[in-house]
Amino acid sequence: MSQITTSPFSSVQDAINDANDWQEAVLNAASFIVASYDPNSADPQHDGCFSSGEVSNIIRETVHPADQNFWHSVVKLGAHLRDLVWADTFKYDDGQGNPVSVLQVTRYTTGITRTPAGHPVFVYCPTQQAGLDHEFEVEIKDFSQAAAANASDGGNVRAPSPQSGPQRVNDSTTRLKPNARKASVAKDGRMYVNRQTIEALCNATQWPFRVGDPVFVEIDAASNEARISLQAGGNGKSYQLWNTGRAVFSDNGTGLFQTGNVHPISIANNKIVVDLSVTC
Repeated sequence: MSQITTSPFSSVQDAINDANDWQEAVLNAASFIVASYDPNSADPQHDGCFSSGEVSNIIRETVHPADQNFWHSVVKLGAHLRDLVWADTFKYDDGQGNPVSVLQVTRYTTGITRTPAGHPVFVYCPTQQAGLDHEFEVEIKDFSQAAAANASDGGNVRAPSPQSGPQRVNDSTTRLKPNARKASVAKDGRMYVNRQTIEALCNATQWPFRVGDPVFVEIDAASNEARISLQAGGNGKSYQLWNTGRAVFSDNGTGLFQTGNVHPISIANNKIVVDLSVTC
């Protein structure tokens, strides 16, 4: 059984300052937040919830704005954070000493920051209610804001490394790339659907999804479709996602999957639909 996540640091800032690069800063920050979760506390500081924007902002508030080793776009940071989440890196203590994997809840921005209203954001949390109650919207500092804050604070942040130049903030969590609109059949005869497509389904349905939960695949020979759902129902067969978030499944003996074929994907009726009658 995986171990409950712990953190040796007394604050999230200490956790970031101990990091050698931005990837370690993300790991340390998220680990501290997960380890700080207290199911019996009403204090938001102990709700155990976080998003890529929040983690990015904490890092930017802690490190020197001229330190390029730590200043990266929210997109890049968010992708790395999702890698860690899907790999089941973090485990909450459920209050009874049992490890619990991260739950992913889709929230939408309301426009109270410079991020426009209606933008989907993944909130990582111990429970659905905690994720829905969590105040996830933050004004993510850009380079000039962080530099001004550092100056007004008397430089009381991590000293910079001898590099400079932040990247532009441009969060596109659910913007599907071309390869996320296709499913491919590998040499082993199984179909592969990548993580970004699964995440798009999470956003479309707004159903919570806990790391380790299965997806349910129905192969419909009559309609020549493969359909993937986050919830059980119909004739769906359950499959565990890979630790990269990828879905891999067989055609259940129907012979509908042909090695090397690539098929278009759509999302309809709360399911990923793979059109097996068309090849890309």
